Amino acid sequence: MPKGRTRWQITLACLSLINSVGKASRMQLYEIVGSEENLNRWVRRLVNRWRAVDELDENGRKYYVKTDLGEIIKRILKYHADACYPLKEILVGFEPDFTPLNQSE
Repeated sequence: MPKGRTRWQITLACLSLINSVGKASRMQLYEIVGSEENLNRWVRRLVNRWRAVDELDENGRKYYVKTDLGEIIKRILKYHADACYPLKEILVGFEPDFTPLNQSE
């Protein structure tokens, strides 16, 4: 992960890029994440784990388009980041340190 940015910032950058170009190439996402290893990790996260992005294969090249769920995630991260800190941490693979109010002990 590039230094100085959190995982949720990289997620937002990837989803925003896809939003602005319609479909992003692997190279465009590579420029955000910084290395081939990181790119493969982020593609697995965005496509398989969160289903925020669909992978398209066109003439042997891979492209990525945002799903409806990806749009929801992007909006949450962009507009409600401070209020949704626990959700951000779940999305990036960490368990938040809180107990939901509706759970009894």
